[in-house]
Amino acid sequence: MWLINERARQRLANETQLFTANGEGEIPVCLIYPNRYPVGMSNLGFQAAYKILAQDPRCRCERAFLPDPDEAAMLQRSGAPLTSLESQRPLTDFDLLAFSLSFEIDYLHILAILALAHVPLLAREREVHHPIVIAGGPATFLNPEPVADFIDLFLIGEGEEMIPEFLERYAEVRLAHVSRKEKLLALSE
Repeated sequence: MWLINERARQRLANETQLFTANGEGEIPVCLIYPNRYPVGMSNLGFQAAYKILAQDPRCRCERAFLPDPDEAAMLQRSGAPLTSLESQRPLTDFDLLAFSLSFEIDYLHILAILALAHVPLLAREREVHHPIVIAGGPATFLNPEPVADFIDLFLIGEGEEMIPEFLERYAEVRLAHVSRKEKLLALSE
């Protein structure tokens, strides 16, 4: 696991920060690009979603990516879960796993990421303690159906408008003592 942690430290050290991320929010969100780090970080849609989430006072936003093949093999051998880039927290520690989907070809990577994170692949198999898996981005505008069984909620529309609206609603239902199904229904309104 040392190699994975060291790569994460190097990537963070090499980044140029264009804004200050909020680290105080109550809602832990992991924004995930279902491809490797260089591909995700060169995607403008991912960057826009990250800025919105990271600067929202309600959120503590971190990022995750499809691990490099050697990292994925290490995680599988060790049984350790996939973690976030910033704090190396397991993805199951986040309230929300938010996939930014630009290309249908990355749909298969969603399954790999969920499996490495130890999150049940099928949405219907997730329980109240599992993170809510959401997805948005251009690929969801065009064809969300191939991954519908694996995503709890889709945000279909412009992220600049939808993400703050979704966070407002999520903050309202987050701590409600209701079933996962009732929470997802309230969020889908």
